[in-house]
Amino acid sequence: MIKKLILLFLAIMITDQLIEELIACKKTVVEPPKDMKEGRSGFIKKTFTLISLDGQHSFSGFITQNLIFIENFSIGLSYSPKDEKGKIVLLRCNGPMGALKIVRTMQVAISIRQQQKELITG
Repeated sequence: MIKKLILLFLAIMITDQLIEELIACKKTVVEPPKDMKEGRSGFIKKTFTLISLDGQHSFSGFITQNLIFIENFSIGLSYSPKDEKGKIVLLRCNGPMGALKIVRTMQVAISIRQQQKELITG
């Protein structure tokens, strides 16, 4: 991992230390999540707004989840600099997505459906 990551975002310089401080600072939700909205390709998304307890920093959080395979999700935290447009994603965590996982899940679902049909038809 890079010891010293320096990211230029417009006129703001973000260092590893600042990123860690922004992630670790205590926050409160100021705009709670609303109902999930169906988005692209069968995913639902929920967003919410947070501020640091000292009121100096603004953030947004997001949760995205697949409607069919609930283990396919993404959760993240973005930082919104006060005097700049845009957001910087500080943290993003994904579920165990992947083709192999999806194939196995589909095989299990098909197997369960076949067992259900056998029970119904006797």
